[in-house]
Amino acid sequence: MEHTPEEEERIKAIPRHLEGERKVDIYKSLERSKGWFNKWLGRYKTGRKGWYKDLPKRAKVIPNTPV
Repeated sequence: MEHTPEEEERIKAIPRHLEGERKVDIYKSLERSKGWFNKWLGRYKTGRKGWYKDLPKRAKVIPNTPV
């Protein structure tokens, strides 16, 4: 299964941290924000398979439906 370039970036960033590299050095080298890194680190820590994937987007507006 192929990963998108964004997924590859996430997958590679986390092991760098686990090996002892500082968060700030990782996200700056990737030209990403602290929030971006912490988001994906948090998802990794859930232990869920596919943690590196974007979650489905919800509809912002729920259409009116008759009850």
